[in-house]
Amino acid sequence: MLLCAEMYGDWHPALPLVPMVEIAHNGSLIVDDIEDGAVQRRGEQAEHIKFGMDLALNAGNLMYFLPARVIDTASYTDAQRLLLHRFYVEDMVRLHFGQGLDILWHRDHENIPTEEQYREMCRLKTGGLSRLAARAAVIAVGGQEDTAGSLGRIAEQFGACFQIIDDVKNLGPGVPGKKRGDDIIEGKKSLPIILHLNRHPEQKPRIREFFEIAGGADEKAAWAAVEELIDLIAPSGCLEEAEQQARELLSETNGNLEAFAPACKARDQLIELVDLLITG
Repeated sequence: MLLCAEMYGDWHPALPLVPMVEIAHNGSLIVDDIEDGAVQRRGEQAEHIKFGMDLALNAGNLMYFLPARVIDTASYTDAQRLLLHRFYVEDMVRLHFGQGLDILWHRDHENIPTEEQYREMCRLKTGGLSRLAARAAVIAVGGQEDTAGSLGRIAEQFGACFQIIDDVKNLGPGVPGKKRGDDIIEGKKSLPIILHLNRHPEQKPRIREFFEIAGGADEKAAWAAVEELIDLIAPSGCLEEAEQQARELLSETNGNLEAFAPACKARDQLIELVDLLITG
């Protein structure tokens, strides 16, 4: 957010908005872990396990509303605040549409999304708050709404890249703070799974069975199914292809940012930061 603001002026006016995105993001993680039945987040117990379902739900919902106070207590004009409130609602709605798609595919193991449907889910679910950060930054420094919209679309693609890479890592080396393959436990139909089934559609019944076992009550059998499914898909090259797609999308998005945003140190730092976050 601050680098986006600096591209169009001084980053200081955007500083009061930084908690807006972070609070909403953390609230969405609490709710996401409840919906997925996840037991771990950032190397510790998920909030609903640690503190109970009631407190976790209340905290997650509270963190959706607190950003409104962030906007209202900052020193912006009425016109700026109106746009910021609108942007916040729009992008939180998009986030929840994306999460809704993800949940729909979790529950129905016959329903395998297409590559484009999966990428759209990533743009909505994970790209939404990136989009919000970029758009809010432009408005905070007095920029135009059309500039905010264009920069937001670029930022949304950065978020999609991050989600694809995160999903690849989950089925590969693992994601720090989470158990390797827990996406399978949660029933996620991530890009590597989709690409593997595109190559081997005859394996759909077998993969469906692995998902059903992984989502069952027998924990030992569930994690055994996770490892068997990963062992099944890895030789097809689907993990490498998914990662390559993410890197190509990242390269394209970097090019779009370079073509659109003013040439400046902040723009170059933003590209470096996103590269570090996505490619590690």
